[in-house]
Amino acid sequence: SEAREMPEPTLAQASATISTENTVAAFIALERMSDDLDEQLATLSPYDSLDLAWPFVLLVRTRAHLARRRPHDALEASRLTRAAHPVQPGSFAWDVIGAAEIDAHAEAGDLHAARRAAGEFAPGGPLTQLATVRLCLREGKLDAAALTLRQITADPALSPALRAECSVLTGWLELAQTDELEPESALQLYWSCSRPENRRLATMMPKRLVEQVQGRVPHELGVGFLAATAGL
Repeated sequence: SEAREMPEPTLAQASATISTENTVAAFIALERMSDDLDEQLATLSPYDSLDLAWPFVLLVRTRAHLARRRPHDALEASRLTRAAHPVQPGSFAWDVIGAAEIDAHAEAGDLHAARRAAGEFAPGGPLTQLATVRLCLREGKLDAAALTLRQITADPALSPALRAECSVLTGWLELAQTDELEPESALQLYWSCSRPENRRLATMMPKRLVEQVQGRVPHELGVGFLAATAGL
């Protein structure tokens, strides 16, 4: 009864609510790498939207491009959004942009540009720091990758999703250091990446890391992992 007595929402309030719902739906489709991902992305607000959720919209867009190996599209999305909004250093938006530009340059094969972006956005938030770990792994700077990864995982406020991402990077680091995954590490990666809500994580894994997981877990789990990552 109290809800009925409240004033009707304004157009701006209704629009913001719809935008938030669309962004959440796109996030879910992205993390699951669902067949309807393109449909969900099409509902997102434009680059120059005044909606307060624009940093989350950018995060969905850039992650989707990177998951599909389209780094130049991710860079374009970042630059268009950055041109349309004032971005405060140290903010969540700053962290999203930093991570997107580091990952996109690295994925495009321009490690020098990725390192420049890492310097521009340093020290950054957890997203930028994780992107910097990925860059260090690509560059072969394993000690730097290990140090940053330890610092990130020591944060008790780190979200479960980012901890799952850390498990992928830990496996990648172990493979780079020893040339082979321990069965326990492979099993941890299997449980992290075979969950439907974490399917996007597999797109971050080098092909050899995927092969190691498949080969170092029990056969039936390896078959399940192959099915869970099919098409990625």
